[in-house]
Amino acid sequence: MTLILEDPLREGYSMALVRRRRGGAGGVCLAAILLAALASLASCGGKPEKTAAYYCPMHPQVTSDRKGDCQICGMHLVMASRPATAANAPSRDKTDAVFVCPMHPQVQSRGPSDCSICGMHLVPAPKVEPRGHGTVSGLAPVTLGPDSMRRMGYSTSPAQRARLDRTVRLPARIVADPTRVRPIISRVDGFVTSLHVWSAGQRVTRGQPLMGIYSLGILSIQQQYLNSSPAYGGKRFYPPSTRTQPEAVEGATEGVDRTKLRLKDWDFSDEQIARIEKTGAAEDTLEMASPVSGYITSYTVVLGQKVTPGDPLLTITDLSRVWAEVDVFEREVPLLKEGLPVVLELPSLPGKSFRGKIRTFQRALDPQVRTSRVIVELPNPDAQLVPGMIASAEIAFDGGERLCIPSSAVIRDGDRAYVFVETSPGEVRPALIEVGLEGGGKSEVLSGLSEGDRVVSSSTFLIDSESSLRAALQAAGDGP
Repeated sequence: MTLILEDPLREGYSMALVRRRRGGAGGVCLAAILLAALASLASCGGKPEKTAAYYCPMHPQVTSDRKGDCQICGMHLVMASRPATAANAPSRDKTDAVFVCPMHPQVQSRGPSDCSICGMHLVPAPKVEPRGHGTVSGLAPVTLGPDSMRRMGYSTSPAQRARLDRTVRLPARIVADPTRVRPIISRVDGFVTSLHVWSAGQRVTRGQPLMGIYSLGILSIQQQYLNSSPAYGGKRFYPPSTRTQPEAVEGATEGVDRTKLRLKDWDFSDEQIARIEKTGAAEDTLEMASPVSGYITSYTVVLGQKVTPGDPLLTITDLSRVWAEVDVFEREVPLLKEGLPVVLELPSLPGKSFRGKIRTFQRALDPQVRTSRVIVELPNPDAQLVPGMIASAEIAFDGGERLCIPSSAVIRDGDRAYVFVETSPGEVRPALIEVGLEGGGKSEVLSGLSEGDRVVSSSTFLIDSESSLRAALQAAGDGP
């Protein structure tokens, strides 16, 4: 039997016409063998298997053999990297140029291209320094050329010992000096029969009459005073002295003085005591006078009111000197000293400042807000400062001489602080430091630097970004 094959691989490797010319068993076997070979060839395929050439950056499972859009998010499909083979595997020679995306350092290429995430043009990556030179995790040393240093305004400053004066502004409130507050209370049982002052805010002077209180209880103490100092014709009578009692006159004088002190304890004024002594008659009304000059800051008495010992009547406050209460934070407490100058400004008195000194401060912190209460004493001759006013207190602390650097050189990241130390012109490395006091544009360095070390004091943000980028390149495995 003779087989004639017409285009056996065309249209999916289908078999064409098989024409039978001669019969025979051998011909049948040969035909079966040829049919099996053709079926095997068709199953292997005459065309190469198609592979996905494009994929979605956001959904890698979406692939295509041609350009298009993602079916899920609509993003343009990007070209997939070819599998690494001996022919197309990129060289690991570190002298080759590496291009990186400025926004996504993980996107890298061995030639000019675009970022597969944001579409930005890749830029040549800076030369990567060997690992292990940085002292701050996530950062790497940086080398800058003269042009880069000039464009970014690069400058350095030395770490040196200098005076560190720290000035803080804190809220304050005006209060009365408690040593100048005089409450007026009743010391007798009686009734208010007269009033010479009528409201709070009224100014009074020392010795000015305030009110009269009728009380029968004051008659006995007056009579005791008169009995201890009887007067005849304007002269006092003293018992004659004897040899057995030579101190009789002295004892009588002491009795008079003690009784007079008791009258003053009951708020008898000097004028009323003199009048009683002159007339020799006891009075049933106690005339109360102001013990100090000041302002009435509380007024609770009314005419005809019945009073008992201990009842508050009014309060007189001397405002010629007041206090300011300032809450100082825990960090500044070690710098507090009595006598430290303080300047106060009040929003209610614009353009004016008041100077005082720290009188005292609490040696214990408030456990809730971690502050210490500071008392500032202020002169107030014109009574412009009134208790209850809000003020701003400026306290200048003397920190002494300390190792300092410009505060602009310090970069803070969470609970750590670091600087960039210049190892040679144009070469800087990150270094962790411990910061102490700060003030006046300077920061104290407790550890991490030595005197004379030069730190980058300007354009630190740009250098910090460059250092982070280089560290990312190292982490990606492009460093030595």
